[in-house]
Parts: sequence; structure tokens; C-alpha cells
Amino acid sequence: MNLIGNIYIDGFANTESLDGKSHNINNLSFGGFSNIFNQSFITKHIEFFKKLKVHCITTHSIFEKWEGKLNKTVKFNIHHYNYQELPPVAFIIESQGKRSSFVMFDNPIKIKEFNFDNNDNLIFYGDKLSIENAKLSKGKFFIDTAGNNYKDLLLPNNQYPKGSIISISSEYLTKELEKRYRNDLEFIIVSHNPKCTKIYSNSEIKTIENNYYVDSNQKSFQVTGLGDKYFALISFYNSHYKYSLEKAVEISQKDIFELIKS
Repeated sequence: MNLIGNIYIDGFANTESLDGKSHNINNLSFGGFSNIFNQSFITKHIEFFKKLKVHCITTHSIFEKWEGKLNKTVKFNIHHYNYQELPPVAFIIESQGKRSSFVMFDNPIKIKEFNFDNNDNLIFYGDKLSIENAKLSKGKFFIDTAGNNYKDLLLPNNQYPKGSIISISSEYLTKELEKRYRNDLEFIIVSHNPKCTKIYSNSEIKTIENNYYVDSNQKSFQVTGLGDKYFALISFYNSHYKYSLEKAVEISQKDIFELIKS
């Protein structure tokens, strides 16, 4: 499977820091598609990462720093797509178990031509990345979304083929977006929240309850990029093991529960 995505720079703060003073943000990390390269996630899903061909879109200096922090026990198949513009920067504020992100420099990137092979493709993020020759790919597309700009979520310059599977958090899925993805683009929608996942196809909507749901008010846990990890797993189980989307969702729900409780 091809993993194609952009690296974000994440800076963290909490509401206790909102005291009217100036603060230096030292707690920086790599976000975006790099959310799935978390050490514990790699360890638990080593088979997934061995099957990946990673295509990283960012500046040369950011790529070198990110690559230098990767798990050296795993040999990643990585290709660097050198992009000269500033990387997206997210300022993340934590409050009462929730995170609010404020993102700068996150404009959609246009790639004129990508050298696709016969493998399926996992995109981070489809609302921020337009590949002009995507419809020539023989593989299926699994498209994750960033969701920080509604106009981008509408995919006004969509190049992804019919039958692509697009993931979106349920709080972002409006009736307009449902119609756009389901009717206009003929995508399959995977809409998710911690309690359940809904799969929208042309003919029906299937709801898969999360039997492993943990209320964040009852249990304290903090894992970055859970939605990204969740959809990556769904994509892998559907693409590599050929499980139905419903079964891929159920297995991935259990996997995420195991991750957050560890």
C-alpha cells in the first residue's frame, strides 16, 4: 500500500497557560500523516508498516528531522517528495480531555503527476492534497481528511476516482458533504466518532457500534491522532486482508481500544 501524506508541525498548550502572558512553545512534535508513526502503534502493527511504501511531502530539512526520529528497528520504504512551501503548523490547546487545533499554512497542495503502481493508496489528507493523475491509478484510494476548512472538504478540484473510500469525523459530515461525496463523487463514506462508525454507500447506511468505547471522562488517556490511526487500520484490513469494510471497522475498533488502554 502507498501512504501519501504531508507532515504538520504541532505545538501544544493547555488552558492553564492562557494567563495573558507570552509563552515559548517547546513541546513540539510532528503531526499530519506522521501521527501513525507512533512507537507503540508501530510495535503493535508491524505487519502493516512492513507493507507500506511511504511518500512524504515536505521540505528537505523537515524530512531529515522526521526521518531521523523514526524507529530504527523497522526498515521503512520511504520516498521524499520535496515541497518548498512552509509546512502546516498546528497550535493545539488541550482542555477537559478535548483538543482544539488552530492551523496555519495548510493550503491544498497540487501534485501534477505521481508515479502510481498497482497498490492501493492511503492519502493523508485528501482535502489538502490533489493529485492530477489519481484516476490513472490501478489501486483503490482510502482518503483521510484534515477537516480544518469546510471549502477544502468539498473537494472542489477532486481528482480521486469513483469508489474511493473517504474518512471524516461525524461532527464534520453535513448533509451537503454527504451529498457531495455520496452522490456527486460516488465515494463510500466512513464517518466515525468514538461511539460508532457509519458506512455510507450508494444504496444504504450501515452503523457499527463501538463495543470497546471508553468514556474519556471515566478514564484518562492521551493518544495523538487516534482518528488517523483508526482509518489507517481500516484501510489496511480492507486492502491487505480483503476484509469487508464492516469487519475492518470492528477489528480496528478493538485495536484502538488496545492502544489507548496500554
